[in-house]
Amino acid sequence: MMQQIDGSKRYEIGRIKKDSLDQPEQGEYLYTPTVLTGDQLHKFGIMSWNEFFEGAPPTFQVGRLYHVFESRAQGDRKLVSMGTITSLRNPNAMPMQQGLNDGDSKMWNMISAKESPHNIKFFKEQLQEKDSEIKRLNLKLEEMNKELSKAKEDKVFAEQELRRTIGLNDAINAKEEEYIRAMEKAQKDQQDSSNRILENLMMIAQQGMQLWMASKNGAQPQMQPQAMNAPVPVGDPLDAKQDGDIIPIKNKSGQVENWTVKTIGDKKVIVSPDGKMKTFG
Repeated sequence: MMQQIDGSKRYEIGRIKKDSLDQPEQGEYLYTPTVLTGDQLHKFGIMSWNEFFEGAPPTFQVGRLYHVFESRAQGDRKLVSMGTITSLRNPNAMPMQQGLNDGDSKMWNMISAKESPHNIKFFKEQLQEKDSEIKRLNLKLEEMNKELSKAKEDKVFAEQELRRTIGLNDAINAKEEEYIRAMEKAQKDQQDSSNRILENLMMIAQQGMQLWMASKNGAQPQMQPQAMNAPVPVGDPLDAKQDGDIIPIKNKSGQVENWTVKTIGDKKVIVSPDGKMKTFG
């Protein structure tokens, strides 16, 4: 509801200190308030307090919170309205030029002169606020630059750590492959050894079968010449051999090699095709 201005009342219009906003009627003014009658405001073309805040006389400040009090004879004051001024009236277009008498014109000039120092102070405060905001933004920018530098350092460290981790994983994979190859070789060697043992067992079984069959038939067994798979046991069988005699011996791969009997000094040895020598006894 639009609150009308009573032409018979006297009003104080001013800004209240921040620590007095909770109790404005007992609070202190930030500056000396402007005192106007309702009739004077009517002559300025302002009929309600909504109109005042939407288009105040040019002696007030846009964007500032003003409190309006009704002045009383007892010296106390009553809060009538409050609000923020959104715009100022053009003094050349105000109806006060036609409706004010000499006394009102002088009052208007006194108000304008009285408010001028306040306007200068207002602009100074605005400059100080801008300077403070610039300093705050510069500090914020400095903090952001520090955070950006730290983020870059963290990125470099993370990349180094990633490369180190990748190198470690490659080393682990190489060790795993080496272990697998060693296991496969061990399994193959074990299989080869088992095959050689099985061949020897089959050879012994065959010889045993021949001896058994010969004894059963009452004849001397005809032993088939077999390759030697191991060093000749106790005694030196080479004493009965002549230099140049051939003795077949199986190697580790299961292949038969022809070893030759030779006398070196007073000892007989057998020599492999690749020059290795072996003695018995």
